[in-house]
Amino acid sequence: MFDLVKLGAILTFLGFLAVGSSLLYLGVAPLPSTPAEILEAQQAAKNWEMVQGVGWIVAGSGLAAALFGTAKSDTAIDGKSEILLGRMPPLDDTKREPKFVCSECGGDISQDAEVCPHCGERITG
Repeated sequence: MFDLVKLGAILTFLGFLAVGSSLLYLGVAPLPSTPAEILEAQQAAKNWEMVQGVGWIVAGSGLAAALFGTAKSDTAIDGKSEILLGRMPPLDDTKREPKFVCSECGGDISQDAEVCPHCGERITG
């Protein structure tokens, strides 16, 4: 099984690399001086704009994969469990009534019981 977080990080890096390289190329490209160079520069700009658009799509897909992978990872599930368990009130054993056991069947009975709910034996003492 592959790790979506790592895949997302790689895709995000590659997407931003494509966006950055297209902006860098367009920023340092020489200014055209002849009509032929102008047409050539326009075509190159269109190509690099397409690279930039694909780069944004890849970067966005990478971020989505990383977020989805984070939500599905064991670490995230454990973290959510810890948060939920932290919200629960602590168990206080002192508030529980003491356990009594039937001498006949060994079943748990309440302190006030006159008859065992498990075997029907009459409780004495």
